[in-house]
Amino acid sequence: MVTDKFQRLKDSLHWQGRWTTFVLAVKIALRPLIEINRFLFFETDLTLPLAQVMARIPIEMREMAEEDIERFAALLCARGLKPDEFRRRLARGDRGLLAFSGAELTAFHWLGLSSQWLPEIGITLRLAPGEVYGYDAVTFPAWRGNRIHAALSIYVNQYAKTHGYARYLTYVRADNPRSLRTIAGRLRRRQTKVIWSIRVLGTQRPILLFGANGAGSPSFDLHATDEDASVRGINGIVRQPIAASELGSGNWSGDHPKTG
Repeated sequence: MVTDKFQRLKDSLHWQGRWTTFVLAVKIALRPLIEINRFLFFETDLTLPLAQVMARIPIEMREMAEEDIERFAALLCARGLKPDEFRRRLARGDRGLLAFSGAELTAFHWLGLSSQWLPEIGITLRLAPGEVYGYDAVTFPAWRGNRIHAALSIYVNQYAKTHGYARYLTYVRADNPRSLRTIAGRLRRRQTKVIWSIRVLGTQRPILLFGANGAGSPSFDLHATDEDASVRGINGIVRQPIAASELGSGNWSGDHPKTG
């Protein structure tokens, strides 16, 4: 456990600098009493030429079909992934994109076409017309280090662009320096918004503090989507979205009327 924490701090110092590493060290020290997380949102303008990244090994990429879930159910379950959740996503209209080496599944990447409840943060990401949301991008351990994630991400962008979408949105935790290096470096995504989440021991909901790095998407809503409210047993009527531009860089508390 101590070794893992030291490695996180070492990686952070290398990729993010002294200040971010200091903040991470404070978060680790305070975690028994208070948990602080920072989530960085990025966008890619799909109307512009896309970055080009090649995997280090030959791979084939395509859209997920229902039968793929059955075919790879054992692999998914072995990694703690739930095939039923994949089925629910397809039924909702989300798209799964897959990467293969021969007949072996190496990675997947989900693309949301409608507003999404973000359980890790406790907020709904609202998509405007022409926007898509990339999430749950996983490369299986045996295949990591081959730039499959970056190559599949470019394929996902091309897929969205071909289907008429103009902007790709995603987010990453600030304490994940390797993903940040890929997103901001190889994929050249532009950071737009920041959400700080502060959860104190014994409280049910975190306090959310919003900031912006400039103009751009997404907008946020403190209530769950209708579908997630029914799936997760969340009560309440969905409110109008709260644009991050309205929040500016000031502080705002998530302890307003309950989202799911």
